[in-house]
Amino acid sequence: MDNNQKQSLRQKVAKQFSGSTRYLSNIRSIIFRDRELVEIALKPLSIQRSRGSHGFIPRQTMFSRFLQLPPELQFKILGYLDFGEIQQLRQTCRLFRKNINREVMMYLFPRLNEWMLRTCYICLRYRESNEIVMGSALHLEYPFTSKCFDCIARRSYFMVGKPYTLANSEAIYVCRWCGIPVTVETGWNQPEYHVPCYEKFKRVIVLHYTIGMAQWMVVLAGSVLCWHCFKNQLMVIIPVVFAFIMGFWATLLNSIRGHAMRTYHWSMLVELFILAVWIPPMYEVVNKAIVNRSTSDLHVSRSATYWTLVLIALNM
Repeated sequence: MDNNQKQSLRQKVAKQFSGSTRYLSNIRSIIFRDRELVEIALKPLSIQRSRGSHGFIPRQTMFSRFLQLPPELQFKILGYLDFGEIQQLRQTCRLFRKNINREVMMYLFPRLNEWMLRTCYICLRYRESNEIVMGSALHLEYPFTSKCFDCIARRSYFMVGKPYTLANSEAIYVCRWCGIPVTVETGWNQPEYHVPCYEKFKRVIVLHYTIGMAQWMVVLAGSVLCWHCFKNQLMVIIPVVFAFIMGFWATLLNSIRGHAMRTYHWSMLVELFILAVWIPPMYEVVNKAIVNRSTSDLHVSRSATYWTLVLIALNM
């Protein structure tokens, strides 16, 4: 660096860091007031005691050596730090908090807004634009309101179905299968799934509807047996009709689950209701066709009775 470059750099730094003796004495007074806090925060390398006129004097630390450098060299050293590291430095003491202000930051980082957008305000780490979520533009600290994926996941802030805007202005969703934000290739017409996750989801859906068809075959067989063999027993017919209707309702809810609305809790309530309405038919069949068979006016074979009980149990 030649003399002209040194002189220009010195003039730029002089606007923020005065090199006068009085300014340096002010710095020393500030540092003396925050000495314990600064030494704990910056963890000095070691302490060497030497005899002086006022007793034992601690050896100079890296922090004190840094302050003894010319202001332009201090400024040059700060240029090797990224935005998050500068913020950590500003949090160590009032000296850095006061003097490393927005004007200094603008000089160190000409594209300051971009650095602030891509730095997590929680962990103060610089992230790629597709690995950090932008905060609200209405926040007082915007654009320094972004949060990285790790910090959001650590605090359980991710919500399925909610769009998130990244630092590159791309809107993403959280995968409904694995819970990780979808920043890579998505499933066909499915922005809320990774490609492998969507393949697994499709296999589960096929299995789900296969089991649903088998369940409906059991419902139809059980209902037909109840209507045919116990058509005069109101304790059997009425609950079976309700169970049949609620079965249609459960199928309708399951068909729109995960697409139009979140219906898991409603499906569970319907299934519990179906379980409850099949209890009276089972009690009536056991009571009239098995326990009190000799005094009952029913004329149902034992095989039909047992098959009816098996199908009712499967429906439950």
